[in-house]
Amino acid sequence: MYIAHIQLACFRDAQLSELNWAITGFIDALRDNGQLLGREFPTQMVDACFTTRVVLPAKDSLNGIYDSPSVKHWRHTLNQVGLTTPRVKIDGIDLHSDHSDQCQQRNWQVLFTNYLSSCSPLRCGNDFAPIPLYTLPRLGEHDYRPILRWQQAWAALDELQIQGTYSAVESQALFELGSIDSELFAKGYAIAQIIERLSDTPTYYYLYRVGGESLSQEKQLTCPKCKSDWLLDQPLFDVFDFKCDACRLVSNLSWNLQGS
Repeated sequence: MYIAHIQLACFRDAQLSELNWAITGFIDALRDNGQLLGREFPTQMVDACFTTRVVLPAKDSLNGIYDSPSVKHWRHTLNQVGLTTPRVKIDGIDLHSDHSDQCQQRNWQVLFTNYLSSCSPLRCGNDFAPIPLYTLPRLGEHDYRPILRWQQAWAALDELQIQGTYSAVESQALFELGSIDSELFAKGYAIAQIIERLSDTPTYYYLYRVGGESLSQEKQLTCPKCKSDWLLDQPLFDVFDFKCDACRLVSNLSWNLQGS
């Protein structure tokens, strides 16, 4: 991933509120299209110039060839309110982020995230690298917003259960993250199925697991949907110990028991 700055200059008199509205709309559209990562985009104003600090999935993420209709609309809106065509300045590689997937063809992919992750929640099954969302067929008029909203919900619940301050909240969070009967699962699993249909690539959903009595009992677990054996001979990416190809599910041996 790359750290960059988007620079805009005002070329005529305009209301600051109108300029802010256009810049915010443009940045939000880029984020919904997967061309920007994260949730906070600090913007500074110096004289008549505006600079927004962003993180990109790849060096060319802001190339116009990836623009959705919504991004194109907001690019035009910038000009209408008196702002120049955006200039992008790449500062360099973000050393603390995962590098985006470069595979030309993927055997499978998985919907996976955690509370620390700001990268794409769709990862390649070949190398576990995050897949820039804008390289996928769009989900609809809102681009990839449903995936990003699911990711935000997953991350919020993950942080709640990790903090473990309030037992009732922790219990509900774990249910949402690890049960096929939860609302979070229903939404995420449906998204994974849509992505598979549009991309013609098997797309799996990750079920989080903690708890359990013993490692030996964990290894006897079956797929929660079809009840078939799904323990792998070797873990995948040091994350997935279970994989059901029929149900498109992956999971882990309880994090509480690993290493025991």
